[in-house]
Amino acid sequence: MVVSIKKDDNVLTYDISKIKDDEARITSSVTVTKVNTLETLNEAVRFAIDGHRLQLEKILGDCSEALVTEKKKK
Repeated sequence: MVVSIKKDDNVLTYDISKIKDDEARITSSVTVTKVNTLETLNEAVRFAIDGHRLQLEKILGDCSEALVTEKKKK
């Protein structure tokens, strides 16, 4: 399994399958799986947040009586 890691302005690429130490290879593979799972969850949460935010904006946009102040964009 090839993994690329961004570090500052560089991208380091590693081939986990070439790690000689069995424990380090297994731990690396498990960690990559965990990171991938968390990135997928993060994307799903971001999608849900955006959907709820749009729904709230629509509801509030239809309720002008609730508007307290309006800020102009700069």
